[in-house]
Amino acid sequence: MNLTASYALLGRVLEDRQRDPLAWWRFAVPRVTEALVKLTGPGAADEAHLRAANKTGKTELLAAYMLACLQKRPSLAGVPLPRWSGSVHGAQLVLDYKQQLLSVQPAYLRLLGTWPHHPHYQGEILTGLDVQPVGGSSDRSKWSKLHFLSQENRRSGLGVRADVIGFDEPPLIEILRELRKAGHAGRRSVILIGDTPTLRRQWAPLRLDYGDTPRSTTRRVDRERIECRWSLSEVAHWLLPEAEKDKLRRRYASDPLRDAREHGDYVDASGSCPFNLKGLQRLLDQCREPERIEWKTSRETDSETGRSRVLETVEVETWHTAKPGARYYIPVDPSSGTEDPERQHDPGALHVREMGSGDLVARYCGYLGSYGLGVLAAGLARQYNDALVEPETTGGWGEGVLRGLAEMGYGNVGHERVELDPGRWRNELGFRTTVQSRPGMIAAVQEWAERAAAGLHYAACPSRAVIECLMDTILDANGKAVGGPGVHDEDLILFGQGLRKCLRRSSSVSVPGAPVRTVEDQLAARIMGQVSGTATMRPQPSRPRAPAVP
Repeated sequence: MNLTASYALLGRVLEDRQRDPLAWWRFAVPRVTEALVKLTGPGAADEAHLRAANKTGKTELLAAYMLACLQKRPSLAGVPLPRWSGSVHGAQLVLDYKQQLLSVQPAYLRLLGTWPHHPHYQGEILTGLDVQPVGGSSDRSKWSKLHFLSQENRRSGLGVRADVIGFDEPPLIEILRELRKAGHAGRRSVILIGDTPTLRRQWAPLRLDYGDTPRSTTRRVDRERIECRWSLSEVAHWLLPEAEKDKLRRRYASDPLRDAREHGDYVDASGSCPFNLKGLQRLLDQCREPERIEWKTSRETDSETGRSRVLETVEVETWHTAKPGARYYIPVDPSSGTEDPERQHDPGALHVREMGSGDLVARYCGYLGSYGLGVLAAGLARQYNDALVEPETTGGWGEGVLRGLAEMGYGNVGHERVELDPGRWRNELGFRTTVQSRPGMIAAVQEWAERAAAGLHYAACPSRAVIECLMDTILDANGKAVGGPGVHDEDLILFGQGLRKCLRRSSSVSVPGAPVRTVEDQLAARIMGQVSGTATMRPQPSRPRAPAVP
């Protein structure tokens, strides 16, 4: 064959591949075919969890399977596919639109090639695809339909009806539960989940739901579900050459998430979560969306001409307005206010808690800066019955909060007594997170999560972001509770401080064993039959208002 003929043949092959990429597509991991075969035939499962290493083609695998079902192919690379009559309806769930734009969306378009399809866009985001089935007509009303749904909208699963559903990365458990009911009447629905488990808040609910499967194994979880795991070493060399695998292993060597990235292990980095995950999952299930209020405040900016103040609008999450006569507490965890994704600077945050019950009623988290946080805290404090405001002062950013409070003329500021030398004390505005105080905050959260696991709920936390922060908390090499990789701990500090400060104490009740000191302890004792009647609560003494901030 001469050179011209070779080029012509190569051109025809490339053209054929572009016309129908899935006809040439192959599975890079033999174990996956073993799992996906179980979605068809007698006793077929309805759901497959594909848990694996990074860089092993999970996103493309899910896109290939979803598209092959939409095209109504009898099989994909030798794996038989479920069959439906009429048009096939699909739903592709993504964590957020950024992930879709950078990863999921290109995979679908690459695997469609020039196959007959019609995309639907909103801006640059693909919202849906109409896909022609194999041998189908050109009438688009008879084509299969795929919808892209972001899990940023936590109501994404409501009302969805789909034959085949794909999750790229761990699903929000409530959306997964909703979509398990998403099949059309009289038709089966198949769900595929592909993920590398790195963030605990994402994978912890799925692990509780599925259990754990050993490395390089396919396990039948129950009649409806299977789980398949594979490691980096199992990926075919044509997709990932050995030299590339070795390079990835070297890159992962010092990564605390190495076992997740290389083997798909459930990893919580340098240590386990210090809080009861069963309790946190119960609390997560009770979270609800806040009302989001735009709040005008100001922030400080520095330039060559000096420091200036600019007006800024921030979003405050609220669950409850102030109750008449109720007292509230606002702990503030300030930061520099610098938002830099590369350096992952801490955001600033504040919580609004009801004194006595400890309920979280409002929250802000963002990059407003310490002065702006003080201005915001003053405004919220006035809305919540002149709440007690207390900034965290350990890192040096508390001074900005105090200036913001002072310039707003707000003086109800908390303080703590600090021992300077033996026998010599001084009152200091705000609270400090130290090696002495931090364990108390962590212990308060531990007790709260343990009680939730036992079904004893107090100090309501409707914020998903706070619960997810607690789920992502790990113990570092020194046994200190800190945020996991890529996770900030401001909600951990604020929630623990709020529990310490807000929970109303009561007189001791004589019961067998240890004395009962708190209202929730009395509740537990009554449930256990140790105490009868209603717990009497000693009102918390009113706190004298602190002088205006100097």
